[in-house]
Amino acid sequence: MLDQLTNLVTGVFSTTDEITLGIMVVIVILTGLLMGSIAQIINFTLGALVLFAAAMVARAIVMDKAEPMALAEQRWNAFLGLSMGEFLVYFVAFAIVILGVFLVKSLFRRA
Repeated sequence: MLDQLTNLVTGVFSTTDEITLGIMVVIVILTGLLMGSIAQIINFTLGALVLFAAAMVARAIVMDKAEPMALAEQRWNAFLGLSMGEFLVYFVAFAIVILGVFLVKSLFRRA
């Protein structure tokens, strides 16, 4: 069980390139800074995931010169093929980093 979880996490994040990781980092840092209270973590994490998906589509259109309509169908099919485990890995990773940024922001706000 732990082996499967480890393989899933490493499989998700080891196949991403530096630009995608950079986009992830920027989105989670901004989300953590914008979050008003810890009770909003689920809503903000889901919003960050939607924003990340939109950024990946925009990146494919701009950098790869992909056609938007064909790309929309391709991304929708990829989303439908996404396993629940992969989605949970993204969700938990985003939530942990967003929460970390929020807590650091809260510590500096009180100081």
